[in-house]
Amino acid sequence: MTHCASCHGESGKGFQELIPPLNQADYAQENTDRLACIIKYGIEGEVEVEGVVYDQPMAGILDLSPEEITNILNFLVTDFKLRDKKFQLTEVRTQLSRCQ
Repeated sequence: MTHCASCHGESGKGFQELIPPLNQADYAQENTDRLACIIKYGIEGEVEVEGVVYDQPMAGILDLSPEEITNILNFLVTDFKLRDKKFQLTEVRTQLSRCQ
C-alpha cells in the first residue's frame, strides 16, 4: 500500500490506460523472474498488460531492502494471485544480482 497503491490502486486494477493493473495481470505473471528488479529500479518503455499497451515510466524504489521487496512480492502473490507459490528471499536476492 505504501509504495504501489498510489499508482496501481488499492485493488491493483491500475488506472485506465496510464497505469497497468497488477491484479492477476498477465505481464506480472509472465515476468516473475524480473519483478524484484522492476520494483527496485523501475521500468521504462512499452509494456503490454492484458492486451493494452502502456508507455508510462515507473520509478524504482532504490531504498528498499531485499526483505522489503520479498514482502511486496508476497503481497502480490497473496492478494493479486501473481503465482502459486510465495517468493523466497534467496530468489529475490538472485533476481537483484542480475538486474541490468
